[in-house]
Amino acid sequence: RASLVEVYAAVSRRVAVACVEGAGREPAWSRHRCRSWW
Repeated sequence: RASLVEVYAAVSRRVAVACVEGAGREPAWSRHRCRSWW
């Protein structure tokens, strides 16, 4: 079983990638989504 830290790190990486990719397509949505996650 993955530890909470490992899960958090994996999710954070995924969110960061989604933010970077989303920023090119929908900046406003990406900024809002990133703020809600971080």
